[in-house]
Amino acid sequence: MVALLVFAVPAFAASSASVPSKLHSVLPKVRSKSGIAVRLPSRVPVDPGTPAVHGAIEQVSKGQYHLSLGYGRGCHEATACFLAAFFGKRGAALDIKRKVSLARGISGRFRPITCGASCSAAEIQWKQGRVAYAIQYKGSKKQMVALANSAIRGGAR
Repeated sequence: MVALLVFAVPAFAASSASVPSKLHSVLPKVRSKSGIAVRLPSRVPVDPGTPAVHGAIEQVSKGQYHLSLGYGRGCHEATACFLAAFFGKRGAALDIKRKVSLARGISGRFRPITCGASCSAAEIQWKQGRVAYAIQYKGSKKQMVALANSAIRGGAR
C-alpha cells in the first residue's frame, strides 16, 4: 500500500507552463508598441490534464501592456479558463496595501484571492524604475512572491 502511494503522488503533482514560450509570438509587438520592459515569470503552475495553455495580448499601447494566459484559445480571462495575467504600466502607482519583500530588495504589494459572487485571482505588484508591474494568478502568497521574484530575476523579456 505504501509503495502504491509513493508512485501515485507524482501523478497529482502540479506541472507548469513556460510563460515566455506561451507569449513568444506576441512579445516583439508588445515591446515595440509599449516601449517598456516586459517582465514575466519563467513558469506558472498548471493543473495536469487541463487543456493547452495559450497566451494573448489583452491590451497594449504606449507605456503599458496587459497579457494573459488561459486554458484553450480565445479565453480572454473568462473565469472558467483564466490562468494568469501580466501587466506593466509606466507611471502607475501601487494600489494594494499589504507589503511583501521581493527579490533584489524590491518592496512589493500582495492581495490574496477574494470571493464574492465569484472569486478573483490573487495579485502581486511591484515597481522597477518608473514602471509598475503586476501579476494575477489564483495562487497563495508564497506562489505569488515566487512568480514576482522569477519575473524580477528574469529581466526584460
